[in-house]
Amino acid sequence: METQGGSGASSPSDTTCCFVCGDPVIPVDTLLQQQRRHKVCRNLACRHILQQESTMPPALFQAQLNFQRQRIREQRTREAEYRQRQSYIERTEAAENKAIADAVFAHEPDQGSRLVVTLPQGANQPERLSSARKDRYKDHLKHILAEATACASIADLPRDQHYDAPEQRKGIDTLLARHPRLAQLCDRLCGQCRGGCCAQGADHAYLSAVSMRRQLDANPELSAERLLDAYLERLPEESMTGACINQTATGCALPRELRSDICNGYFCPELKVLQRAWDKEQQQPHRLLAIQRAHTNWNRFESGDINPVVAVAWVSGDEVQAAAVPPTPGGD
Repeated sequence: METQGGSGASSPSDTTCCFVCGDPVIPVDTLLQQQRRHKVCRNLACRHILQQESTMPPALFQAQLNFQRQRIREQRTREAEYRQRQSYIERTEAAENKAIADAVFAHEPDQGSRLVVTLPQGANQPERLSSARKDRYKDHLKHILAEATACASIADLPRDQHYDAPEQRKGIDTLLARHPRLAQLCDRLCGQCRGGCCAQGADHAYLSAVSMRRQLDANPELSAERLLDAYLERLPEESMTGACINQTATGCALPRELRSDICNGYFCPELKVLQRAWDKEQQQPHRLLAIQRAHTNWNRFESGDINPVVAVAWVSGDEVQAAAVPPTPGGD
């Protein structure tokens, strides 16, 4: 590896490693930096710190360099710990899921393929919607409406996850249109989950300037002021604690046409597995079991603990039927 003291010489074999973070530098970048004493990778932070070498006293630059390297080491340690925690939880929960499925299917004749899906669990504690949350939501809506009305069309807005969401939604809608029973089943499973994917909706509800522009384009007679009112009029009196402002005990307070394309086109990874399996086989998997665990769609690996099973359901046709929760290994 290239000498990381900031001024020492390095051997030719070491010049393919980034001077700042130690990651490999791809060959094309190595060639482009032939005349440089130190080679850096494409990470913008690494390039920025090296650019400071010519503008700082050596001692100050060395301090900055050491600080950046320490941050990188700490970040990599956190990432490694997270990957280890994630792997442990995935392995353990998969083994528990298999044990549960084996117990549930023990007295069933083997009639073909079986599929086990794991569902998250949405927030289930409602609270009265505070004035502070309402104000943040209103400010967000005003901001994105201003962005939307300042441009002539969606094409003028930045390409981000909101911009591409309509196309992704079309793909999902097309798949579900081919399989009406699958669409009904996904609705029922989402209903059982009760908004595990809504947990990060906070006071923005995934609404963006693209969402507003789409509404205005679809309804030329609709003004920005009336559209703002349409959203504010639908604010619920109670919203789920720690979840989207529009998430209620009975589902989303917004009609589907007012929700963001991200919300309308999103399915959790497990339901995407179900959709692919269904589409591939052109029929429902012979045996399907939904296992629901106590985590949202976003915090499954945060605590480091195994997420307990809160519900198990058979899927029969387009119906979801509750099943007894068999004891899991190590359980009570």
